[in-house]
Amino acid sequence: TELLQQVRVTALGGNLSSFVKMKVRQRLGEPDSDDEPEESRRKAEAAARAALEVAAKVEARVKAQKAAEEVEARRQREAREAARSVVVAEVSDSDSSEDEDFDRLDEEREPPPERGYVEPEPTEDQARDMARWKNEAVEALEAGDAAMALKRYSQVITGGGATALMLTKRGELLLKQRRPVAAARDCAAAIELNPDLGKAYRIRGIAHRKLGRWSEADRDLVEGQRLDYDEGTAAVQKFVATKVRKAAKRQRSGEGPNPKRPRDR
Repeated sequence: TELLQQVRVTALGGNLSSFVKMKVRQRLGEPDSDDEPEESRRKAEAAARAALEVAAKVEARVKAQKAAEEVEARRQREAREAARSVVVAEVSDSDSSEDEDFDRLDEEREPPPERGYVEPEPTEDQARDMARWKNEAVEALEAGDAAMALKRYSQVITGGGATALMLTKRGELLLKQRRPVAAARDCAAAIELNPDLGKAYRIRGIAHRKLGRWSEADRDLVEGQRLDYDEGTAAVQKFVATKVRKAAKRQRSGEGPNPKRPRDR
C-alpha cells in the first residue's frame, strides 16, 4: 500500500505542479495561459497609439493657436504702421511750403464794400425795404446768384441794417467769393458791435488762414470755437494750430534771422 501511494504521487507530480502554478497566477492576477500576454501587449500598443493621437491633436491645436496669435500680432503691427503713416502724411502736409497750399489766397485789389450803419429807429419804408432786400438775398443764394445776394446784403447794410449778424453774413459771402480781406473787415466790424458773436471770429479766422496769417487765424478760431463750437471748423483749426506750432519750433531752433556775428578783433 505504501508503495502504491508513492507511485500515484509520482504520476501526479507534473500535473500537480501545473495546477499549483495556475492557482498562484489566479491569486496574483496574472493571465492563465501563454496566449494572454500577447493580448495584453496588443492592448498596450493600442493604448500607446491612442495616446500618440491625442498628443498629436494637442500639438496641432497649439500650433493653430500660435499661428492665429501671430496673424493677430501682424494685423495690429500693420495697423500701427498705417496710423504712423497717416501722422507722417499730416506732418508732411503741415510742413509743405506756401506754394503748395492750394487754399491760400492773395489779397484782393478790389476795395471792400461800405461798412454801413445801424439805424436805431428805422422808418416804415426803411424797415420794409430792408426786409425785402433780405428776402431777395436769400432767394438769390438759393438760385446760386452770389453776386445778387452780395448786392442785396450790401443794400441792407448801407440802408441802416448793419447789425453784427448782417455784417457776418456778408463777410461769409465775401470769403466764398475769394475776398478774404473784405471778409475779415466785415467780421471785425461785427465783433466791435457784438464781441460774443462766435461766427464772426470763425469767419475772420478762416479769412486769416486763407491769407497765411497763422497766428491771427489761430487766435480767432480758438475764440470762435470757444463761444460757439462748429464741427465743420475743427479741421481748419487743427491745420492752423499745426502751422503755428511748427513756426514756433523753427524759431526756437534758430531758423529765424541769422544772429549777428561778433566783430573780429
